Amino acid sequence: MNRFIRTIVLGAGLSLLVACGGGGGGGGNPPVVAAPDAAIDSQNAVEIASDVVTGVLDSGELGAFGGSGLIGAGDAGTPAMSKASASAARKGIDAVMMAPFGPEVSQCAMGGTVSVSGNLRSQDTLSPGDTITARFTICDDGEGEVINGVLTLDIDTFEGDLLSGFVALGVTMGFQSFSVTEDGEVTTVRGGLSVLIDTRNYPLNTFTMSSGSLSVSDGAETVVLSNFTTTASSDESAQPPAFTFESSGRISVPQHGSVTYRVEEPFTGFGEGDPESGVLYIEGSGGGNITATVLSSTQVQLEMDYDGNGSIDETVIVTWVELEA
Repeated sequence: MNRFIRTIVLGAGLSLLVACGGGGGGGGNPPVVAAPDAAIDSQNAVEIASDVVTGVLDSGELGAFGGSGLIGAGDAGTPAMSKASASAARKGIDAVMMAPFGPEVSQCAMGGTVSVSGNLRSQDTLSPGDTITARFTICDDGEGEVINGVLTLDIDTFEGDLLSGFVALGVTMGFQSFSVTEDGEVTTVRGGLSVLIDTRNYPLNTFTMSSGSLSVSDGAETVVLSNFTTTASSDESAQPPAFTFESSGRISVPQHGSVTYRVEEPFTGFGEGDPESGVLYIEGSGGGNITATVLSSTQVQLEMDYDGNGSIDETVIVTWVELEA
């Protein structure tokens, strides 16, 4: 389950924007209707917390990778990165930054192609209004996944210098019939995403992702995030780099229903480790809620109020390994 939620916020987020999402864009699939509010109880509370915490944390990692991929910086160095999403973004962006007005067709390492075309005001920089399209045809770069479909980028805002990598960039991303196949499992995405990236104050980088509707399906189940915003930052002056992020929104959890969530105290940590501090509040139907408080880089405390009356009904301490299983 948690691996599936990672795919939503990483795979879809790095490459997706259509009409129903934040930031506009062309036509696409209609929005997916999220499940009714989940009833949080003693039988499902830990699983719901696990799914939501994992999804929220990985949405922060999405921003860190997205920034480095878009501007051609070094490895993002963020934990639990999805190979599929990372590869998709890397191949698409690398092709874009090398492409003429196109189309230019490049062979993928292990088979398939990427065809890139664009409507750019200048080949030396990006400008608001620029549009770029990368078409993946059964593209296999030998990294364990095969990518198929169309990745579009609409540049909304841009300041800075691409060669130096110090930029402020606003971009909307979109898929058309986009899928990633890994270990025989096909994942498809739809919805929308807007991304704001600012690396002008390097070594401090900030990333903001927002969406009205974002969903992913593996053929057996579909998870939907809606009306969410995640702001992440990484400080590479520290070794390992320090990270922090905040997020709020709504997520549907398969088999349980939908919950709203908000980070009440920012999650912070270092490098590829789990967060060392932070508080996440999750609420389902009838006001039933869970407060997840990070105790350390190894443990998280879950406080459950099943009837929403303000009193804690149960407290459980779990390890990050258990929470992310």
